[in-house]
Amino acid sequence: RECEAACRAAACCMAAGTKSCFLEQEGICGMYSPCGVLHSQTEGGRPYSSYTAYGGLDGTVVPPPPADLESQCSDASLSSINGYIACQSACHQGRCCYAGTPHEEGFFPSLSSSSGGGGGSSFAVESCVQSHRDVCLSYAPCLALEGTGHDNPQQTVERKCTAEKVRTREGRDACDDLCKARSCCFASSEKRNCRIDNKQWCAEYQACEVLLDKPSVEPHKGEFGDVDVIDSNMIATLAEQCQQSRIVTHNDLLKCEDACRPALCCFFDDVECDEAFQRQHCSDYPFCQPIVSKMFDFGGSIDLNNADLGSPSDTGGGVSAGGGTAAGGSSFEPSDALGSAVAEACDPDNLKTAGGKDDCMVLCEPYLCCADPSPNGCASNRECPRYEKCNNLVQAGGIVPPDPDDLATGTRPVGVGTNGGGGGGSDFNPETNNIALACSEDYLENSPGRCDFLCQAMMCCFDYSNSGCYLNPDCARYRPCAVLAEDSGDGGIDAAAADTLAVNEACDPQTITNDDKEQECYALCAPHKCCFDGSCPQMGAVCAEYGACDIIFNALDGRVDNPSGDGMPSPPADLEQTCDPNTIDEGDNREECEEGCVMGNCCRGVGYDCRNMEYFCDKFVLCETVWDDDGSQQKPQSQQQIASPQEEPQTQTQLPAQQEQPQSQTQIEPQNSGAQATQVVSAPSGATGTSANGGDPTILCSSENLGKPGGKEACDDVCRQWACCWAKGQGNCFDTNYSTCLRYMDCPDA
Repeated sequence: RECEAACRAAACCMAAGTKSCFLEQEGICGMYSPCGVLHSQTEGGRPYSSYTAYGGLDGTVVPPPPADLESQCSDASLSSINGYIACQSACHQGRCCYAGTPHEEGFFPSLSSSSGGGGGSSFAVESCVQSHRDVCLSYAPCLALEGTGHDNPQQTVERKCTAEKVRTREGRDACDDLCKARSCCFASSEKRNCRIDNKQWCAEYQACEVLLDKPSVEPHKGEFGDVDVIDSNMIATLAEQCQQSRIVTHNDLLKCEDACRPALCCFFDDVECDEAFQRQHCSDYPFCQPIVSKMFDFGGSIDLNNADLGSPSDTGGGVSAGGGTAAGGSSFEPSDALGSAVAEACDPDNLKTAGGKDDCMVLCEPYLCCADPSPNGCASNRECPRYEKCNNLVQAGGIVPPDPDDLATGTRPVGVGTNGGGGGGSDFNPETNNIALACSEDYLENSPGRCDFLCQAMMCCFDYSNSGCYLNPDCARYRPCAVLAEDSGDGGIDAAAADTLAVNEACDPQTITNDDKEQECYALCAPHKCCFDGSCPQMGAVCAEYGACDIIFNALDGRVDNPSGDGMPSPPADLEQTCDPNTIDEGDNREECEEGCVMGNCCRGVGYDCRNMEYFCDKFVLCETVWDDDGSQQKPQSQQQIASPQEEPQTQTQLPAQQEQPQSQTQIEPQNSGAQATQVVSAPSGATGTSANGGDPTILCSSENLGKPGGKEACDDVCRQWACCWAKGQGNCFDTNYSTCLRYMDCPDA
């Protein structure tokens, strides 16, 4: 009901014929694309609508497409299966635009009457192209799906996720990417697992269960031949091909991962060696140590049988487990393959040659922080002895470690402390450290391309317009990239400027009393709601640009003196009749009462809070008749039923970097979730942050802050407001508030 209420504001975007306002307000209508989830089901061969007021002469509803549909259905996107699925999901809600045409069977195979999607009627959905011509024209990019030859999602998963195909790293990754859309079906956590409530939906991706098995270590034929046939010539070839200096491309790494996979038992006690391999061959695979470290992102290094690497044996150059010098100790053995490659590439003479600095940089990049003696460095990391020769690159002017003062607060790498270095272990994040170093002022002067390369995939984090992805949790790791957005003179800042002008116009106090303007203002401001509830303090500069939104989030929610409710909408004239408790169950009274009461939802704290506008809320007293039916505690829709695969909202198939939908349409406010909300109080003295509401859980719940007086209380306070993310049963709101809940995963109970 809450979703319906939010979407009702855009009714004309989806209406037919003369009732349509799509052409006049296409930009704003695009923001309401997620409302398509309300109309994804088909009943009787026509799009389903739970309230006919949206429709035209025949009641048909066609949700507008997402604003980035053209990008989702571009040739580049359709070249990958993930891109194809994203395009298909975005186009699904407009499928009636192509019903009854030759496109139908190949265009939306999931609509055919047979379960396999390969046959059946091509006209399963009644056409709406005549009644909704304007909206249907905007679905034109969907025609690119015709003739792609892709299976439907279930068929693709069954084809990609076989035991044979996941034996290689590349095949396992391909299967994993497809299964992420329904990861909750296979989650080990009781809080995340959704299989019990969605058995049929989860069963369609049953093939994903192959990922739950341990990585296969059975002998197989790889790039270098049958790995179960052990001979000295093959070992010598593998050792040569898989040295760090020889691994240049991603394919090189994949080949070596396949070659080293049978030797996983040499590095993990809980993995059994195959009979054909036997443990006596482990001494022949020391070159796999850095390869295995890359295969499993545990941080630090992985040694034979989890023991320290000893010095090379006298025969065959093997490495025996136990004894000798530890891999991370102070005595570095040049015979180590990775260390030798670094020493060779970063030799002073090689640095003078053409391309020498680049060769050295490629090897040193993951641990450049080892050359940084400042508190922001990681000189004490156990891997640093291997990268000792990277100091030659610093001395040769290939890189200048940044001054600590040049690194803005919050850009320090994850796991790097302030006490003289971050030790090895799972907390160290060389990728984040790379970005901070590569985008520092000194480094940009020497190698500006490196910062561009590391940041290019997530520059949308600095596009604060409605097409950006700045709410993506991954953006926190890319904060140092902001220097590129500032230097570019385009993108985020300029893109936001156009939105800011539109916000200032729509939210002008002189015109906001107009109902249409109020809805327009809210639609433009919804993506920046966090600026007014204190949940994104790091976006202060951006929030300042959206100051005009204060009128919709503060002035109209009762935080200013507006008891008369001036500028608020008036209820329907027949509200007293339709909501009369004595006649509520006669005819269509209950449905009409519910519709008429939607505009008064703020009087019960839904949407925004206007409960102190007594004169306004008195007009909706009779609405308590229908409000009491379901209470003000709304249950997340996804907990009732998750959409079927071909009908799921597009946001379930989009990559994390893509645009977040407006919060007002896709998220449930914590005070209205099924979990019990608690009044949040100011953070105790000594805790980081100004208040629990305005605090960042990543900071407040860090080990450093938890050790301070009052730190735990501050963490508990900021986490309590989103406790529904990890609540059990009906009160859980994780799926409907995925992005927000991810930001609270540092909370102790998460």
